[in-house]
Amino acid sequence: MTINTKTKNETKKSKRWKKGDEKQWKQYNEEITKEWALLKPRNRNTSKLQEIITKSMSTNIGTRTIYPNKKIKILNTDIVKAKKPRKVLKTEFNSACKANHPDTIEIKEKYLKAQKQLRELIEHEHQDKIRKITSQLIKEGGANSNMFWKLRKKLLNHNTQVEYDIIDEGGTPLTDSTKAKKYIADYFEDLYQAREGEESHAGWTEFISESAQKATKFSTEENFNPFSTKELNKCIMKLKRNKSTGPDMIPNEAIKEADQETRTIILEALNRTYASETIPAEWQHGEIIRIYKGKGIKGKCSNERGITLSSNMGKIFERMLDQRIKNSINITEAQAGGQRGKATSDHLLIINSLIQQNKLKHNKTTYIALLDVTKAYDKAWNDAIIYTANSSGIEGKNLRIMKKLNENLNAKIKTKHGYTRNIKIRDSIRQGGVLSVIEYANMMDEIPKELSLRSIGSQKLGTESLNGCLLWMDDVALINEDAMYSKKCWILQTK
Repeated sequence: MTINTKTKNETKKSKRWKKGDEKQWKQYNEEITKEWALLKPRNRNTSKLQEIITKSMSTNIGTRTIYPNKKIKILNTDIVKAKKPRKVLKTEFNSACKANHPDTIEIKEKYLKAQKQLRELIEHEHQDKIRKITSQLIKEGGANSNMFWKLRKKLLNHNTQVEYDIIDEGGTPLTDSTKAKKYIADYFEDLYQAREGEESHAGWTEFISESAQKATKFSTEENFNPFSTKELNKCIMKLKRNKSTGPDMIPNEAIKEADQETRTIILEALNRTYASETIPAEWQHGEIIRIYKGKGIKGKCSNERGITLSSNMGKIFERMLDQRIKNSINITEAQAGGQRGKATSDHLLIINSLIQQNKLKHNKTTYIALLDVTKAYDKAWNDAIIYTANSSGIEGKNLRIMKKLNENLNAKIKTKHGYTRNIKIRDSIRQGGVLSVIEYANMMDEIPKELSLRSIGSQKLGTESLNGCLLWMDDVALINEDAMYSKKCWILQTK
């Protein structure tokens, strides 16, 4: 009896939008304009527009099926021609060996010769590809070339998502699909919620919550300033092509390829959301992809990072709001994260200069305490975000929408067994949100603001006065020639 143990590799095919040509995108825009015009004014909103965009994309652009395990087709005709006689000779050689044919050695020589010719052709093709890639890299500017980063991504297998079994924190593999999905959902639901305040800080917790509630109350005295075409076009210009879509399946290309009429429709829909302050349910939903951090045991959720895919239309809205907030928010020079034109090199230069100055001019030692907030974005408290944003000059409609964008959030997590149940993200901030960067950067900026207010840790660099605290998002550097400075900061934090 013969048992066939060969198993077929499972092919997980997926759908992607086609690129579309000029004619198809023109038809896409025409259909959106037509469908939007048929709607009654009261029904014109962002949710309805997203339905129209998806329908028009399906009708005019279409999708293609991606097969991850599909073999690459050989285009070189010389290689294709050389493979045929090699295959025939291989079959003849195997048959001759089995039959103990007297010409086996002669057939073997012919087979090896055909094999060598094929290898030479493949090597020649390979070398030709390398020459073309090298030439393109030089032409495009080396490490600044798109080709360079594409090659790096390919070599590091960043495009390949390896599916592996889930292991709980105790080290036990979870092979049952239902239990594995439940475990992952429970883990991330617990992860994505704000930290519980300590009992010793109960007074502050209550004060911040009450202040956030008061700051986001509606006022009839506010003037409505709708988003402009210029603001929308600026955000669309920053969008990148070939990026993943959110659950609504609207790609960046659908927004970038919008003509002037379609952009006017998009602006109208987004301004209706801005005016009503009602966040569409589709924007509050995300899909989380788990990425291995590169250290620890694979399969453990604690060794993975969740990347959230959300609505690209929602991100356009966030970008326009982000532009307005950045123009009015008050963030100190101590915070370099989330600030345009600033880099870690600026802070490194300041630290190095302070060390050299204290050593050479004053013969003093410089003490630096480096701190990091664990699970910073995952555990950020929404009320504290709103409280600090209000303290930094954000108020009215923009503050209320900031708060609402971080409420009623939910997501499902992708696993090898399919998606998990929807998990709720409680009292925290939007994972992968555009506004999350400036929100968190501003909250952390309360540290140097408070130190300055209490005249603690001020430093002199030449004739300039500097704060003794430097920030890069959630990374903190406390710098002083007083070894007790970091302890004073800790005592201040606990009061």
